[in-house]
Amino acid sequence: MTNGLVGRKVAVVATLALSLNDVDTFQAAQPEIEDILMKCARLAEDEVNRLHLGGRTTRKEECDKEIEKKPDGSTVTQAMRWGLEKHRIARACVEKHLGQRIPGFFSLERRYRYDLSTGQKSLVNKEEIDRLMQRGKGNDLIGTLEPDVVIHSGDPLRPWAVYDFKFPCPEDNPPSWSRYPSGHPYQGRSQGEMYGKVLGKPAARVAPGWGIIRSSTW
Repeated sequence: MTNGLVGRKVAVVATLALSLNDVDTFQAAQPEIEDILMKCARLAEDEVNRLHLGGRTTRKEECDKEIEKKPDGSTVTQAMRWGLEKHRIARACVEKHLGQRIPGFFSLERRYRYDLSTGQKSLVNKEEIDRLMQRGKGNDLIGTLEPDVVIHSGDPLRPWAVYDFKFPCPEDNPPSWSRYPSGHPYQGRSQGEMYGKVLGKPAARVAPGWGIIRSSTW
């Protein structure tokens, strides 16, 4: 269902695929790339609101509603549940349209490991993630980073730009970066700060109603 929806509602002009081997080509393509990201974010917002709310926008009391408790005792709210749905739709939309325009020059939800002592970064492949989860060693992934979209030179370790979707609930809430809690390797820092530090490019947020927000601090 999602693929058909994506193809129907996000109009992107069919053109030849681009190669982003150099910064000039990336900068020329960046407005088009960001237009796709914004259209996909808006699509995801509108579709989930249509499915669950008849097309109207979210209300604070709905967003704050507790849905369930996790095994660790933390609360899952309706805002979190809807946010996950919106991320899935936005991801499918981006994969389709950037896959047509810049195939091989973007990554979606690719995980990075960062060594605080050496400043070195590396990719964590899906097989390693699956293996750790199957063995009950998911905590070994604490400190890894997973930005929603990385535009790169063909090598995910050489990015041109980093983006994260944010779906504030209600929509007029500021789409703030999450901050790492006490006891975390990055405690006190924001998600955006760490993306910028590790990937070497300022991270931007993509949020319906807010546009592309390039500040990495709030």
